[in-house]
Amino acid sequence: MFKKKYNNGVIHLDRNGLTLYFGPEIKPFDFKFNGTTVKNQEIIEPELFGSQLREFVEATGIKSLDCIIVLSDGLVYTKEIVSDEVSKEETERIEFIDKIPFDNAKIISKKVQLSEKSFFIATNKGLYKSIMNILKIYDWKVLSVIPEPFLSDGKLLVLDPSSVVKKRGDFSEYDFLSHENTERREKRSKKTLILVLLSIQVIIIILIILQRFKILG
Repeated sequence: MFKKKYNNGVIHLDRNGLTLYFGPEIKPFDFKFNGTTVKNQEIIEPELFGSQLREFVEATGIKSLDCIIVLSDGLVYTKEIVSDEVSKEETERIEFIDKIPFDNAKIISKKVQLSEKSFFIATNKGLYKSIMNILKIYDWKVLSVIPEPFLSDGKLLVLDPSSVVKKRGDFSEYDFLSHENTERREKRSKKTLILVLLSIQVIIIILIILQRFKILG
């Protein structure tokens, strides 16, 4: 079933589907969404969507792939940051996210710098995460999720997708996936710190109790 071997590829994701690029000499693979599975960037029939995407992956004949997902303009929400004060900046971020038409739990956002200006960018992570979970079954590893508006040269997606994958570190500031991993590590660190502090408190309480028993004895 899986006969083709490619090292790197780029998945261009937009509102209507995704296109898999390997270079100008290789015909791209297209997977189109339909209204019964995906609507307004939301997967409304997860099981059917998963089945269709698995069929698409199997039809490519590709086993094992390192790739990045590039999000089209239509999937990325952007707001220039006006305030210079950190406290007001956070208010701006919250107001920005509240205006995006998705549940806040599905939204991932980050602050980026471009041409000496600061922006908040955001997207619905539910869409690309669902795709990643299915691709993982076939050993397709998504290394980065990058907004297309922040690519220095969008033509590289078609002309030299392999170089985009290899140079993904150049776009790390805009990478939603690395940002998500960083947030996850920070949350784990906070949980670990809380557990350590609680353990210390318990030990202190036990020592105090033992000391009292010693005095009474």
